Amino acid sequence: MTMKDLALRVRKLTIVLATRRLRDALLTHGVAASTEHGRVLRQLGEVCCVVDIGANRGQFALIARACFPFAVIVSFEPLALPAATCRAVFANDARAISHEAAIGPEARTTQIYVSKRDDSSSLLPITATQNAIFPGTAGVGTQIITVAPLSTYLALEAIEEPALLKLDVQGFELQALIGCEDLLARFSWVYAECSFVELYGGQALADEIIAWLYQRGFGLYGVYNMSYDVTARAVQADFLSKGRSQRSQRHRDRSRIAILHILIDPSALTSKNKMRLAAGIMPQLNHVREGSSGRTGQAEYLTADTHFDPSRIRN
Repeated sequence: MTMKDLALRVRKLTIVLATRRLRDALLTHGVAASTEHGRVLRQLGEVCCVVDIGANRGQFALIARACFPFAVIVSFEPLALPAATCRAVFANDARAISHEAAIGPEARTTQIYVSKRDDSSSLLPITATQNAIFPGTAGVGTQIITVAPLSTYLALEAIEEPALLKLDVQGFELQALIGCEDLLARFSWVYAECSFVELYGGQALADEIIAWLYQRGFGLYGVYNMSYDVTARAVQADFLSKGRSQRSQRHRDRSRIAILHILIDPSALTSKNKMRLAAGIMPQLNHVREGSSGRTGQAEYLTADTHFDPSRIRN
């Protein structure tokens, strides 16, 4: 373990112990909330429903509950033991529902390849590359589990918007997304762990997942928690995608904020920016998001409100 990894673990433990609900889950059930996702979730604004596919023991659901106290959280975990722990963690939470199942394109029973670390188990075969990069995750057997489309468990009207779809399914992301496709329009956000390297036999890689979501109206919004192998090759990361209608609303909101600032302080509007507003474009640099092992930057552009007349601003 590197010093950076140790520092991240200490930070995570500090956050968990400082929050009563997270502390109770750790001390009572041995479940540590995935606090590394908190900084991502807090930028989403209001979320009324979280669908957590690949919930394991409820690590993500715990941090989601901390960020969204009133949201309905629906968790899916196909392995019996971690699913039972997840139910126990949320036993007193009336707005949390757990299903012992995986999500996929069709209803069936099938085998899952069980890893020595059960959160690395997958419906796809575990490769030697997975265990080489993440030691201790080799396969130790198989189990028979239930797989079904998301609509088997959730009706369209049960997903209150804005909603977040999270996937952490160890290479089964594309199949799980196909299993969600008829309900996908109800989600404002999709947050999925994807790989750049084939860790599970036949898995779709990050570029395929990004393209599939883009074709269905979800644009890549940010990349977080990047991990690398010993050669500094990027291995996997968490990808946040935003629905097209949500991206349009974000641009409209930022336009109005920028215009409000200019109205309050007209001197902030230069002749050049007047021309840009008149043309409908105002560039704005978004912040750089830094992951646990790397960083990504993103420049965004602010589309001006088409009803705004720059000539109304006093010189």
